[in-house]
Amino acid sequence: MHRVLILFFLKLSVLGYCQNLQICLSDSLEYFSVVPSSSTNSLEWEFVYGDGAEIVDGQFSDSISVLFSNPGDYILQLREFGSTNCFTSVEMNISVNPNPLASFFSDEICIYDSVKFINTSISSDGLQSSIWRIGDDIIDAIDLNYTFNEEGEYLIELSVVSNLGCSDMESLFFKLSDKPIADFYHFPEKITTLNPIVEFVNLSTEGFVNWDFGDDFYSNEWQPIHYFDLAAWYDVQLTLEDENGCTDSITKSLLVESELIFYLPTSFTPDGDGINDDFGIKGFNIDRVQEFSMVITNRWGEIIFNVDDINQRWNGENQVGNLAMPGTYLWSVRIKDELGKQTRQIGEVTLLR
Repeated sequence: MHRVLILFFLKLSVLGYCQNLQICLSDSLEYFSVVPSSSTNSLEWEFVYGDGAEIVDGQFSDSISVLFSNPGDYILQLREFGSTNCFTSVEMNISVNPNPLASFFSDEICIYDSVKFINTSISSDGLQSSIWRIGDDIIDAIDLNYTFNEEGEYLIELSVVSNLGCSDMESLFFKLSDKPIADFYHFPEKITTLNPIVEFVNLSTEGFVNWDFGDDFYSNEWQPIHYFDLAAWYDVQLTLEDENGCTDSITKSLLVESELIFYLPTSFTPDGDGINDDFGIKGFNIDRVQEFSMVITNRWGEIIFNVDDINQRWNGENQVGNLAMPGTYLWSVRIKDELGKQTRQIGEVTLLR
């Protein structure tokens, strides 16, 4: 609240005297004084125009105090009464200008990050200036970009002045803590399709977590356990948010290796009894094979059987459908796994009849 001190030394017998005054809504008139033309005359103050003015003291004296609750135009009249109850008067036109409304907001205030404070102050007659104060820093700007590099308690003040000279201030007090730190490791260190269950150990500072395992699965658990379905490289990201909304994140690449276990029998008997009637690959995780080929030749290098379907098996016939002779044959198998790793194995199989 500002105080406006005005002293008038008037001879009220001089008719038609008037004055114009402009003040702000937060101002008050105090000790608004006059000198009557005669010490025996009485005085009376009255607002003859305007709604929101209150004479709080001295209505019938030579000094008054006035408060204004609404902006607008007012006419203050002073009447001086003589001994015959005749009076003369003088008027003052008072314009009470509205105060601006200072306000601002920002995103989360985090240490080491540039924070933008958005000035949302309003004024019916426009703003003349906006002054920010943070500690010893005083910045003249509409909006403010500021970086806090130390922990501690801060007071941010925004002072605005309207084009008519009226002012307002908004302040924000907050405590700034150190930045959250996200970190983790996992075990086992070597992950394969035979053992694809991974436990993540959270090394972060306190806060709320979100895990992105890189396979369209997520978790909010502090230390989750996750099953990886396929052999591949996965970018696992941990995002940490503290109680102030400040965040940190870390991403680590994790390899799930394809571990195929397969074997081929050393002999088979294609005699139609339903036992060991054909020859082919068997094993664990072979459904994950991306490419496959198997070639069977006789001892002279002639191709007896050639296939690229892992589910297709040799029934003991040659390529033209005739029964192959009993004996030992050579096989060669080539496999490409989910990560593109190629494996080639060779061996022998005995056909018995």
